[in-house]
Amino acid sequence: MNFPPLPAELQPKSLISGTFLQVSGQACESCLRKPTTGTLHRCAACRRVSYCNRGCQIQDWFEHKSLCLRLRLLNATETVELIPGNVLSLEEYEEQKKTRIALLTEVGLGGTPEDAAYAEHEVKCEVCLRTPFQKLLFQKFSDCKHCGLAWWCSPECKAVFRTVHTRQQCDALREVHCAERFNIDYTLNRRTIRAINFVTPNPRTTYIPFSSLKGWDDYFEKHFPEYDSWTVNGAAEFAAGNPDSKVGVTALTKGAMVFPLTIASALEIAFPDIATRTSLVIHVVGAARRELLSQATLENILHAYPMLQELRFYFIGPEAKSDPLPDNLACSKCIANGRVRQVLYATGEYHECQWALSASGPKINKPDFIVAFNSGMLESEASTASWGQTVKHILDSGVPTLFTATTRTNALMEVGAFRAGRVRFLSKMQKNKFHGPVHIPNAYQAEELMEGGPHTTAYNSHYMCVVKGRYEG
Repeated sequence: MNFPPLPAELQPKSLISGTFLQVSGQACESCLRKPTTGTLHRCAACRRVSYCNRGCQIQDWFEHKSLCLRLRLLNATETVELIPGNVLSLEEYEEQKKTRIALLTEVGLGGTPEDAAYAEHEVKCEVCLRTPFQKLLFQKFSDCKHCGLAWWCSPECKAVFRTVHTRQQCDALREVHCAERFNIDYTLNRRTIRAINFVTPNPRTTYIPFSSLKGWDDYFEKHFPEYDSWTVNGAAEFAAGNPDSKVGVTALTKGAMVFPLTIASALEIAFPDIATRTSLVIHVVGAARRELLSQATLENILHAYPMLQELRFYFIGPEAKSDPLPDNLACSKCIANGRVRQVLYATGEYHECQWALSASGPKINKPDFIVAFNSGMLESEASTASWGQTVKHILDSGVPTLFTATTRTNALMEVGAFRAGRVRFLSKMQKNKFHGPVHIPNAYQAEELMEGGPHTTAYNSHYMCVVKGRYEG
């Protein structure tokens, strides 16, 4: 199909930015495209971003100017961080990365949270963890030809590259590459937001317990048998320039479904009578961009439970903003049967928002269920007093709550914190069979706490548990 070009007022970079392909110089920083002929050319000043031609660079200069300065400061910082010849440990690399992110996101220098991607996704040698700016002379690293997102810097590092860059990691990074390329092409051609919201075409007339499903393939076989042909058609439409467009479209559609299917699995744990429930009110706490862009996929929960007539979601968090939505977001088939799906938003902290639990408040304000995705307890946001108040508020409420974690390390930390707080588990922390299919690269953790090495086990909602209040005494 031929699609019209993006309107002049809607620049590609306003839709997608900071991808691994952009940061590693495999997609134009301005138009996001991969040139069909020739190569991309790096910005001569920062040597961190690339453009397909002079026109793209000129068009991007107003936005890149401030970032370019901070990237040059980052280059200077990296140059003095490591004496040539040394090899960083994962812990040392992680500490250096935090410093780099802080520099790039410094508000006083014009930084934004999105700029962290240029440090998080930067090119580095998988063996010694050095960047091109930590060599005696800046040099272009050699990349893995299978995934295109892992590099080695010298003959010495090349000799042991495959012992560090395992097949498991390589396949996972190839999925990242394919998914990002498909996501970029889809977004540019469809002129839409980056999330691909996939909804099963028909509400179910019979209930199939999620506990009986083995995973993704089982879900699609029973809920949407046409899924495979759907992905084949989608992949064919955006095959140009993608190492494997079917891998890309499969990863992105599954990624969009993590949100509803993880919630549906947890609802069965929290409510043995879920198959006969007619209404649900669910609060999504700390709602971030990933959840906000996936709200349309919540229709799948309505479709999965034939008896469910009213499904109301409240998205609450600092990023929870949206244009006004229709009162009923259910599909036409559900609306025809008198069913309702509603989504409301509140910007702010959960324990302070207008929908916080209150015995005297309207009944609709009190949730039946609470969701906290990738809460990362004891790290970053979770270490703040504000998040601590939110967690306390959730646990004190006694409302069943789903917590998920991206890594085994985070999951173990959460379990430890919950046990110390005498939290009541409805289900133990376990692998989520509907976790995100695309690996989150650069999630370096203590190797002894990881499965398969430090590179391979970070996924969206990789682990999950359901809790309900605390034990007394």
